[in-house]
Amino acid sequence: MMKTFLTALLVFSVASLWAQTNYYVSPTGDDSHTGLSEAQAWKTITHAVSATSPVSAGDIVNVKAGDYGAEHLVFEKSGTDGSPITFEGYKNTPGDQPNLNYNFGDPLDATVMPLLDGVNRATSGSAMELESVSYIVIKNFQVKHYQQAVYSRGAHHLSIENVITLELGDVDANYDGGGFSLAVDGDGLGGYSNQLKNCIVTNAAAEGISIAGNDNIIDNCKIYCNDNSTVNASTDYYIVVAGNNNYITGCYVERIGDLEHAGAGIGVKEDAENNLFENCVAKDLKNGGFYARYLGAKHNEFRHCQAIGTLDDVLGFLIRDGASYNTFNSCSSESCTDAVAFMDTGENGGAHYCGRHNTFNNCLFQNATVAAIRFDNYEVASPADSNLFANCVFNQGTTFATTNRKNKDNRILNCIINGYANLSSGTESLDMDFTYCDFYNSFPTPSGTGNISADPKFVDAANGDYHLQSTSSCIDAGIATDAPGTDYEGTVRPQGAAYDIGAYERSSILPVEWTDFDVSAIKNCQGVRLRWTTETETNTKWFDVERSMDLAHWQRIARLPAKGQSAERVQYELEDKTAQKSQTWFYRFKEVDLDGQVYISSIKTIRLACAKKEINIFPNPCHGVMHLTPVANGNYLIRDAQGRCVKQGALASDIDIFGLPTGVYAVQIIVDDQVYVKKLFVRE
Repeated sequence: MMKTFLTALLVFSVASLWAQTNYYVSPTGDDSHTGLSEAQAWKTITHAVSATSPVSAGDIVNVKAGDYGAEHLVFEKSGTDGSPITFEGYKNTPGDQPNLNYNFGDPLDATVMPLLDGVNRATSGSAMELESVSYIVIKNFQVKHYQQAVYSRGAHHLSIENVITLELGDVDANYDGGGFSLAVDGDGLGGYSNQLKNCIVTNAAAEGISIAGNDNIIDNCKIYCNDNSTVNASTDYYIVVAGNNNYITGCYVERIGDLEHAGAGIGVKEDAENNLFENCVAKDLKNGGFYARYLGAKHNEFRHCQAIGTLDDVLGFLIRDGASYNTFNSCSSESCTDAVAFMDTGENGGAHYCGRHNTFNNCLFQNATVAAIRFDNYEVASPADSNLFANCVFNQGTTFATTNRKNKDNRILNCIINGYANLSSGTESLDMDFTYCDFYNSFPTPSGTGNISADPKFVDAANGDYHLQSTSSCIDAGIATDAPGTDYEGTVRPQGAAYDIGAYERSSILPVEWTDFDVSAIKNCQGVRLRWTTETETNTKWFDVERSMDLAHWQRIARLPAKGQSAERVQYELEDKTAQKSQTWFYRFKEVDLDGQVYISSIKTIRLACAKKEINIFPNPCHGVMHLTPVANGNYLIRDAQGRCVKQGALASDIDIFGLPTGVYAVQIIVDDQVYVKKLFVRE
């Protein structure tokens, strides 16, 4: 069955090549050229994206590094499903995947990737405009000094990767300038199924990335701002989503310095539902590192997101203007002025309610310099009600809750509140239900069912390890009702007689003492290697190794027999060669003893993002000898337009193709179990 599938895939790949044409753009070219080789390259990218160019579905436009000035690219053609139009920058050889290795503060370098320089960021408009087009790939470009880097309206199935942008928008205008905008058209259509990957925005005067459509993916993008040159220069929204079912993962945003604008980090606004934010970091944002705003912001999830504060007045997580039914799972804040805040303004009509039925599960709120929870009086009077904090850790702060807004029916369940000087302060009373919580503070423990007052006995709170020691009074002291069924790391609750209080569930005394659990990528990214060591074992039966993509659903991938009885160190190792690349994986193992008891390890995370080798053919078109770079150990096979094998052998830097008739061929290259298919033009 697998052989049939691979054959079908190869036929599809080869067949799709016949409709593909490579075009070339270079600063030294001429738009009157054919564009079919580097020697016949066009001069402007504008010509390549226009309706008058010969570029069509399935074609690749290779754009050489250089300064293309203030071109305004209006993309007027679309690709098709399976045959997108690709516009790809390169440094020296088409397909060489240039990388600026950009770090904040670096200048852009036109010798590495093609550069668009609008010169006047107040009047230059958009560098790239994609309206009502689809199936377009844009890779490896730099943009600076435009009002907007990439503006798409009503477009879908765009893939924009490795586009680095700098200094966008009119710093003297009120709210002008953006990095990437994925918008719907005037009828609310389009703006869906697009992807931004490995893109960077530095100093956009209004917005970094904005999404107003559905089913888009934002992957590993970064937004920075340190521009305080005018009152309008600094970024307002770093990443803002106003659509449904979007996925934002691995993104980083940072406000650098005490800028004029407070800055909103990563979140949802307007009518935004069922969006997922995962493994993101926001640093020094005053208007919320992560936020949910407006009545239409509902049923969104923030998972393993981290808010960091190093400046004054930094806010970790913000609920405002009626946002409801949003969930924050295994999130954390570190040294923010306030970890969580509720407020209401006149932006969404005002005077309705601040935010209700939002849930924080297994969250870590650490070292809040003012308050863990802030009921803020800004700007409209309305209640914050019916929100739930379950199995969270609130560690170290001045005041647990500041109450300058009416609050009611909010619940704190199975939580640890440790190291606070005051329970509450403010103009309103604190109306909060504390149940099955552990209080270890300078104030008396509030009344409530199941509350205790004891040192939680964290493993190492000073270094952010809030696992419980075996002697903690929080073990088996919580309840299951309305509590999350897994802990911060995905461990299933309960591990003992009842749920533990806090973000981590602890197993009973272990029959095995293990150390040094580690995961790493196998050479050439061919999978994941897991290693762990036991110092002692008593009545151990086996280890079940499990893997997950979301910390909620776990799959057993192997079962290894255990030593059973041992007072000496035993090392275990397993290779998981089925883990897909370009994916974050979570691993844990379960030790099962002879009595059937199960004990779960900590969770380790790895992202298989090894770069695929780039193998290039040159010259192309060629005659007589085909050169490959870089040289690799492997094999090649050349097929003609009918799919017939006309030549094959071991890879070498120079391959003799004398005797092949003029035409187009598909070269299949196999290296390290990876298959590459390249198009080859043979000329007379």
